[in-house]
Amino acid sequence: MKESRTQELVDAVMDLASEWLPKRKLDPEEEPHEQALRALQELKKESSRWRSMRTKTNKKLNELVDAMVAFASLDFFHKAPVGTEGDLFDALATGLNALGEELHSSTVSRGLLHDIISSMLDTLLVTDEQGQIQLANTALYELLGYKESELLDQPVSMIFAEESLEKIHLPDILQGQAFQNQEVWYQAKSGQKIPVSLSISILHQPHKETKGVVCLAQDITERKRQEEQLKSSLEEKVVLLKEVHHRVKNNMQIVSSLLYLQAEFITDEHILSLFQESQNRIHSLALVHEQLYKSQDLARIDFAVYVESLAAHLWNSYGGNSLQQEIDISPIDLTIELAIPCGLILNELVSNARKHAFPNTYQGQGKVTIRLRTPSESEVILIVEDNGIGIPPDEEVEQTQSLGLTLIRTLAKQLRGNVEFFRDNGTKVVLTFPYQHESPGQKRITT
Repeated sequence: MKESRTQELVDAVMDLASEWLPKRKLDPEEEPHEQALRALQELKKESSRWRSMRTKTNKKLNELVDAMVAFASLDFFHKAPVGTEGDLFDALATGLNALGEELHSSTVSRGLLHDIISSMLDTLLVTDEQGQIQLANTALYELLGYKESELLDQPVSMIFAEESLEKIHLPDILQGQAFQNQEVWYQAKSGQKIPVSLSISILHQPHKETKGVVCLAQDITERKRQEEQLKSSLEEKVVLLKEVHHRVKNNMQIVSSLLYLQAEFITDEHILSLFQESQNRIHSLALVHEQLYKSQDLARIDFAVYVESLAAHLWNSYGGNSLQQEIDISPIDLTIELAIPCGLILNELVSNARKHAFPNTYQGQGKVTIRLRTPSESEVILIVEDNGIGIPPDEEVEQTQSLGLTLIRTLAKQLRGNVEFFRDNGTKVVLTFPYQHESPGQKRITT
């Protein structure tokens, strides 16, 4: 193809040369291409004098032919000699050299672009606005197993799996609908489905009305395999973690049962009461692990459900007498780091109310109320109050060194919170501690 076009070019120049006439001075300010065009026109017009100038101009003619042959061979570094006479041959040589420089620039750019596209690891294809494939790179052919002749001018739908075609609506994309990093499936020539991350952008052609699209896709087979491995590994860890919570809960129940059995042999009421308090504390811990074992979220528990379960246990533990119980808990999930100390504090406060607020001499309808509020996204308030006899006026709560109150103060510090005691119409204890809501990007371990 290249040789035939070269021969045509040579023949055309020889035809013009056969009609060549005397040299002509050209305007030095005229563009090289315009000089070349006018020179060719003059060659045609003044053909009658060519034969008399043939010998003198034959060398320049050969040099021009050599330059044209070199250009036809894509050798754009070749330069046609330009003399000092300023004749038409010099004008042709100047024009050819300028053309060669432009061709060299554009050819290098296209060659570089071709090399870039061919060396891409991601697949690239270009379609027209009807969805016919106009260009594809080597990566696409190798991934799908097609030859170039099998894909060019074929509908782009032939390389996508059927379920992915519902996502790719070309008319909407041509109207400007975004399509970025969508997970779809290629379908290879062999029928194999290959997962890819696909982005599609509109191809604008400034000098034509037609448009197309550019499809760039990354093979994510390895990423999908790693995701499946991570998912499988995470599922195994979830099972193991649930088993850990289950066993911790069972072990605590065993300890609680041992204390219960031991208490059967105790006759001293004070010591028996201490055993019962220890059992309740252990139960409050075991209940957290039981809730985590049952929860879909292995990092947090539904604290409202926890409070209802713990309160019911404590009510039964101290005997379901005529006392009333009110529970008013705002929906909130607490992490294990918050739920355990908060649960222990709740256990101590409710136990103290049941044991001390309503002696046998108490007149009236006794009531214990548990409230939990989240006035802001960064704060939790737990309130336990009763309408019993209240804390004796001469008792300094802050100075009391009982195990229960020591636990309450210590655990409140662990929560970075504050605990306050009020004596109006019974006893009211308010625990306030900071709480951080789960951020949008925070990950949970779920089952």
